[in-house]
This record gives sequence, structure tokens and C-alpha cells, in this order.
Amino acid sequence: MTGSDRPTLFLWTPVPPARTGTADYVPILLQEAPAGLFERFRLRFVVDSAANHAIKHFQDHAVIGPEAAVPNCHDHTIFFLANNEYHRYCFRGLMTPRPGVVISLVHDLSCAMNVIGMCHAREHGFSPDDLPGFVVGELGPHRARLIREVVGQGAPHFLRTSIMAQTPMLLASDHIIVHSHYARLRLLLETRPGFPVPPISVMDHPTDQATTMLDEAAPSLIRQSSSRFIVGLFGWVSAAKRIIPVIEAFASFLCQLTEDEQSKTLLRITGHLHPLRNHDPAGAAMRAGIAQRVAFLGYVPQPELERLMSETHLVFNLRFPSCGESSGTFKRARHLGVPVAITRYGAFNEERADFYCSCEPSREPSDILAAIQAAYEEWQRHGNTARLVARDARRVPAHESAHSVLSRLLL
Repeated sequence: MTGSDRPTLFLWTPVPPARTGTADYVPILLQEAPAGLFERFRLRFVVDSAANHAIKHFQDHAVIGPEAAVPNCHDHTIFFLANNEYHRYCFRGLMTPRPGVVISLVHDLSCAMNVIGMCHAREHGFSPDDLPGFVVGELGPHRARLIREVVGQGAPHFLRTSIMAQTPMLLASDHIIVHSHYARLRLLLETRPGFPVPPISVMDHPTDQATTMLDEAAPSLIRQSSSRFIVGLFGWVSAAKRIIPVIEAFASFLCQLTEDEQSKTLLRITGHLHPLRNHDPAGAAMRAGIAQRVAFLGYVPQPELERLMSETHLVFNLRFPSCGESSGTFKRARHLGVPVAITRYGAFNEERADFYCSCEPSREPSDILAAIQAAYEEWQRHGNTARLVARDARRVPAHESAHSVLSRLLL
């Protein structure tokens, strides 16, 4: 089929230049997509009209608003769901019955924090009265009715970070894609008995071709030595990524160095700094007396992010108490040959990394400091650091490739 005869594939997701890694995910995913996908479907990117009204095309495909995304029975729709404000419009899309096949690709399974913020801000037609409808699938109808009252009285933070709030997704989807066995098991075990759960695929996080080619050539390459020791954090800057504990551990590390040695170190924080009342990384650096050794770069486009990451000697990819089901920055660092430290928590328990940090408050600071010290000693000996484990090493069975999942579900 050609032209208007082809069915349409509606992709509900932010796209660049939206300042979120989930927007950068889309072109990487399409690189791995089977060629037949573009022959069978017309692609339409569905973006939040308020946020991306000036974008008309992306990668030669039309960009439309939600009001224009009207599928017929032959069309397919994929909702990309994440725990950040750029994806809030997708929840309204899930609430609208759609003919054809509906697939949900879940970046972050626990979305209660995002949903609560959206409902209290009365965005996309939602209000606090809608909160029970997001949680009835996991809490049941009686406890779901209490959620608005509990949140209104100042719910404990762990509720906001542990509740999935994915009932609309479960009801709307014919198939679900997640990026970890952990996410699949949570959906199966934490959804109340008798509530429908569609088939779930565990898909590997895609990696862009340029990074993969660089990694495949890594055995014949030697990372250039550097005159500065650089520790990095990449992605959306939030409390759950343990930015402040890393800053505090870096300050403790600097206390062990001479003034000259300190001048050759840098902690680089790259990503959108979300203004939160109780989370002030810049203030933490000031209080620790190391503001001159900490650089906040804000959001940078993907090519610049990769350049910065490639010259980093240790990447921290920590998560607690909220944990996404995958991390593009984790996989990118691994493919670039950069050592990574992760938290032994949630979906990250499936991965193998160069360093592990506990989420226990009594152990986390020393674990972070130990990783910095080990990477620094390696840098002192060789002028650089090297990845210690294979790029795709895991502690669980391998995930299905994006190419395989998309072929199976769409072709």
C-alpha cells in the first residue's frame, strides 16, 4: 500500500527539541525499527499542542496535536509514558477510547508523582477528583477513593514514588512494552486480582547506531588521557537521582587532596535542573564549599551530551526512592566505555555495573565516595578509566531487542 491507503501509526511522545531524554529516545528507537515499518505505516508524531505548537515535521514525518490524532480500526497507536511533565498529555489520550491497536511503551512504571501533580494543577482536563481512577487497578475501589484525601493531607513521599498510577494504561492497552523484568513483574503482581493485564514484552533500551559503532570499535581504541579527573551525572536533575549525596561525597573526596590536585578535578552535572523547593543541588555545592569544582551545564542536545560523557571518568546513575525502568544515559555510558556506578535498587538490580551503591542512608555516602576514589586512582595511574564489565552484561535473562519487539507487534 502507498500514500493514503496505508494505515497510520500514531506515536504519542515528545520529540526534540523538548528538553527531556525521552524525546531523544524516539529517533534512537526508530533507528532500530524494521524497514518494513515505514513501508506499512504512515507515521504521525502526536505532541502536546501547548508545548510543541511550532513543530510541523520531525524526521520527515508529520507532527500533529492530540485533537488531530483520530485513528480508525486499521491504525495503531503507541503511547510513551514517563514520570515527567512532558508526558502528561498522554494520560488524557489514554482516557479517550481509540479504535485499532493500542500499545503502551512505559519508560517509568511509577507515575503517581506525575499524576498527582497533573491533577492538582488541573492540567489536561484532570482534577483531584480523578486520582482514584488512576489507582483503582492496584489499590481496589475502596482504597482508591481514599487516595485524594490522603494526598490532600500530605501523603508520605514513599506513596508518591511507589504507586504506579497506571490504571488508564492497563485499560486502554492491547499490549504493553517495558524495559525490565522488574517492571513486568510489578505489573503482574501489584495489579489487583481480577483486573485485566494485557500481554507484556520486556524490550531492551535502544542504542543509537553511532554509539554502537564506537563501542564495537572499542577494542582497537584507547581512550585519550586527560589532564582533569571528571565525575559526571547526566539526565533530568531530580532528588531521586541522588545528586546532592554525590555532591557531598565529592566534597569529602576533595578534602583528601592537595589544593593543586583539587584544581584538576571537576564534578559535572548535565541536565535540566527542575526547580524544587526541597532540592537545591547548587545550594548544596555552595554549603559544601566546592561550588568552584561543580559545573551545572543544564540541558544539552544529545551529540553534546555524548561528547561530555565520553570525556568523563566516572558516571553516577543512581536512583532512590523513585526508579525508572531503564536508563538511556546508563546504556550510553556503557557503550562509550565509561565506568558507571548505579544503585542496587528496583530495575537497576537487573544490570551489571562497575560500581554499586546502597540505597541505605547509612551506607550510601561511603559507597559513593569509594567509587570516586577507585576511579581517581585508576585515572592517576593511566590518565583515564576503563569500563570493567561488558556493555550489555546483566544479572537476568536478556531483554528482547527493539527490532524484534516492533517487528512482532507491528508487522
